[in-house]
Amino acid sequence: MSEYVCHYLTDAVHSARAVYHADELPQAMAMHNAALPEYRSKVLKWVGPTGITFLMHDSTMTLNKGPENYGTIWVCQDCMLHDANGECGGCHEGHDEEPLSAIGDGFHVAMGLAWDEHAEDCHNRAEREWRGECDCETNTFSTSQCEGCGSYLHGERHAMTLFRN
Repeated sequence: MSEYVCHYLTDAVHSARAVYHADELPQAMAMHNAALPEYRSKVLKWVGPTGITFLMHDSTMTLNKGPENYGTIWVCQDCMLHDANGECGGCHEGHDEEPLSAIGDGFHVAMGLAWDEHAEDCHNRAEREWRGECDCETNTFSTSQCEGCGSYLHGERHAMTLFRN
């Protein structure tokens, strides 16, 4: 049996969690519905045994696994700053390439690596929770093309995870 943790709202501003031991997520969901029927439609998320989070999207508790992960791309500092802040130093000086323009329609990015792509000895991988910046998400000097905008300027590359919408 595996452990599944259900996070749910108890009122407008408070939440709680319940732990269920089941073979599969649908079995844990049924256990939650039977034990706490008044919170059936207030589930925020389920966390599975491997740390995978399943987001809920309706009161019947149907799984919404979210966007599909297409892997890691390595982007220049301008692309990383544009994603984080909406602008970068190049915005005032003019860009070599438009930040994140190489990412096609139907895709979006999130900063950082997926848990399983961190180095084996990385504290973030071991905890399966963000515990601070780590070395495996930054290449301090690269001559490779930026996968976000296509620029060939040398420099730092930062990991971003590419998702299909």
